[in-house]
Amino acid sequence: MRSIDTMLEDCIGNGRYQAAIISLVLLVGIPAAFMQTATVFIAALPDARCWIEAVDNDTASDVLSEDVIKSALIPYDEIAQRYDRCHMFNYNLTGCEGNLNISQCVDDVTNSTSPNIGDCQDGHHFSRDIFESTVATEWDLLCGRLTLKSGSTSVFYFGVLAGSIIGGALSDRFGRILIYKIGLLGGLVVGIAVAFSPNYHVFSLLRFLLALLFKPASLAAVVYALEVSRERWKTTAALGYNIVYGLGCVIMSGLAIFWRNWRPLQIAFSLGFLPLVLISFFLPESPRWLVSKGKFVEADKTLKLMRKRNHAKGVVDLNTERDLAPDKREVNKKDGNSLIETFSRPYSRMMTINNMFVWMITSLVYYGISLNSGALTGNIYVNHALGGVMEFAACSLCIVAISKFGCRNWTVITLVLCGLSCLLSTIALHVGAGVTAIKYVGLVLAMSGRFGSSAAFAVLYVHTVELFPTSGRNTALGLASMSARIGSIITPFTLQIQYQVPWLTQAIFGFTALAAACVAYSFPETKDNSLLMTFNETEKYFEKNLRSSKMAKIYCISGKRDPDEASVDEEDALPNEKL
Repeated sequence: MRSIDTMLEDCIGNGRYQAAIISLVLLVGIPAAFMQTATVFIAALPDARCWIEAVDNDTASDVLSEDVIKSALIPYDEIAQRYDRCHMFNYNLTGCEGNLNISQCVDDVTNSTSPNIGDCQDGHHFSRDIFESTVATEWDLLCGRLTLKSGSTSVFYFGVLAGSIIGGALSDRFGRILIYKIGLLGGLVVGIAVAFSPNYHVFSLLRFLLALLFKPASLAAVVYALEVSRERWKTTAALGYNIVYGLGCVIMSGLAIFWRNWRPLQIAFSLGFLPLVLISFFLPESPRWLVSKGKFVEADKTLKLMRKRNHAKGVVDLNTERDLAPDKREVNKKDGNSLIETFSRPYSRMMTINNMFVWMITSLVYYGISLNSGALTGNIYVNHALGGVMEFAACSLCIVAISKFGCRNWTVITLVLCGLSCLLSTIALHVGAGVTAIKYVGLVLAMSGRFGSSAAFAVLYVHTVELFPTSGRNTALGLASMSARIGSIITPFTLQIQYQVPWLTQAIFGFTALAAACVAYSFPETKDNSLLMTFNETEKYFEKNLRSSKMAKIYCISGKRDPDEASVDEEDALPNEKL
């Protein structure tokens, strides 16, 4: 009997058809980048100050410059090193309204009285130099309402969390391509609907539904790419989504430059789903999924189609029911509930929790840096595009780095790079405040942090697959993805801190990334090991690694194993080394 891997290899031939369908399905990374980082542009917070009717009415606004208004009527925030966005001097400027010499009137009032500092009374005046309109400017999401802006982003990531939880189950039950199609179509329809939101609450609800729909499509695409790829392409296929995601970040900067109003920009982002909806009707279902559901006739047809379009040579007898049905029965009865199996074993439980922690922190830092493009020195459009370039470069480099350094070592290296970059950028920006050259050094360091977080995020997908057994691999990925979503939900509120304490946000990112690097160092190195199959051999593998690890004392684990703890045959302890 042959395995499904052998059958796929027999059908790949020159591999062109396989490469085409993998590339096409992973293009979902482009609209995914649009949706997940859309708030960088559609909810951007431009420079703002209190609205002062006497000087901001149609007559006076053409007379007084913005610099004059700020210097005379707005207090300067020494901590943030800019004019205050939430307070104003309480001058009585009633007599200046309609005054032909408004400039002299304001000057007389400000020189003759000593006002108190008060909150904005009539909303805010937003700069239109970069954005014509954003969610923040349309619904005045600033100062006391700033939490609503952060809350809306967190609601979106709650949708991503829910989509991650149900997406795997739906894909496993109904098929990769069906869930892919439904997710894309839902993303297109709801994404356009977001652009017509009449208020903040409808906007937040629709964004939640958008995430809930498109996230399962993203997950299905990655799983599909892995399932139809040949063995030596699997690392590239696993990282392909992240590479395309980086390209999407670059493209969205170009779209945002063209559309400065958030509503047409949201429509443009959503239309990115349209070509993929059309392409999805030409993608065959995953033969692995068909076999797992006992649909052997459909699996044979799909394999024959792949064989034909890949111009595979020779004559091969394809009969999945004859060759694979017995193996399927054996796998199904080998292990029980994967979640219970994982958490009932102490070392597997510890490794799972550690893995979830690293995913959560990596996500927190990754999305924090990604969504913070507008707070960096320079142009927001250029900064976001540079972030996309860093993502593309980091994930492309991972393909080579994983084979050279291994997943564990590369994860630690990139998280340390990310952590140090964030801390050094904080020092550069605040020690060299006001010095343009130092500010750009801070920008370079922030981009290095984006590079490190992107690489770490990408390699974690591959490492998690290699760490956990076939029987519980999907569960491990689901738990990891859920943890990552928790990190992204926290991110907006972490970013909000910088409006009160500018240096603290980057410091949080830096220290937490270094903490995650320390935890990741306790992971086993999976380089040159074959994939684990059962929970028992995985438990022994984790136990040996943790007992021999330099982190053993931190986890209060003895370096020696108590013979009474032995519960599995020694021959099942470690994965086989590849020759």
